[in-house]
Amino acid sequence: ALVSENNKLAFKGIISTNEKVYILLKDYFDLSDKMGITINGIIGYNLLSKFIVKINYKSKKIDLYNPKKYVLKKCRKCEIFPIQIHRRKPYIYANVQLDTIGVKTTKVKLLIDSGGSDALWLFEGSKESIKTPKRFFIDILGEGLSGIIYGNRSRIPKIKIGSFNII
Repeated sequence: ALVSENNKLAFKGIISTNEKVYILLKDYFDLSDKMGITINGIIGYNLLSKFIVKINYKSKKIDLYNPKKYVLKKCRKCEIFPIQIHRRKPYIYANVQLDTIGVKTTKVKLLIDSGGSDALWLFEGSKESIKTPKRFFIDILGEGLSGIIYGNRSRIPKIKIGSFNII
């Protein structure tokens, strides 16, 4: 990849300076084919951390707002979730039911990855004592800079984020 530093990015009245841009000469990860849509680039922490970000998945639109001028509007139908930033990545807490036996849930810290194609990844042996459900199969979960990522693929009965139960 090529790295270009000190770039100015502008989007409809929003300007961000001193941005670092990575240019891939070849799509080694084959992202567009794997996601089923053309991917021209990735917007990350460096840009998004400077703005209030509103993502509307239905309209496929991302709005960026100046945090000094932004006023949060009251919304009776909305629920606000606290996000924690760790090592420049956003996380949210949720409760997951890991197996079909019983109703016990485990609190987990989830990485928010709007570009990921999997619903969620859980890692065995973490401090939450996560264990793979009894029914699983070994699968290719993705690819990273160090190569193919293998893991156990399974289903979970329920995930709860705030007052939302996803079954």
